[in-house]
Amino acid sequence: MPYTSEGDIQWLASAIDGEGSIVVNKRTGVVQMVVYNTNRTYVERAAQLMESKVYKRTYGKGRILYSAYTNRRMTALKILKQIEPSLKIKRNKAIAGIRTILDYYDIADISLRAFPNLP
Repeated sequence: MPYTSEGDIQWLASAIDGEGSIVVNKRTGVVQMVVYNTNRTYVERAAQLMESKVYKRTYGKGRILYSAYTNRRMTALKILKQIEPSLKIKRNKAIAGIRTILDYYDIADISLRAFPNLP
């Protein structure tokens, strides 16, 4: 499992806060987390932590933008429950995403540890 430290949690939280987004579709129960950047190495680390792939897109005058995203509900739920306390800008979106996934599965609350090595 790629989640090994509090540092990974904080890194991913700041990557999503600064270079990413959390998209919540309450109707379908889909929650998507994405990180964008022109630096492939940066996006590779986000992809590793989100159990995702790196996607490459060319735009404008040959500029390259890399992205990593996940929209798998249980993966998103595990990650959001871990990074939510460290988020500053997108904390409300994370809470809405957690609630949306729990509602989709009709779960009152659940304690999932995506980072089992942490206290």
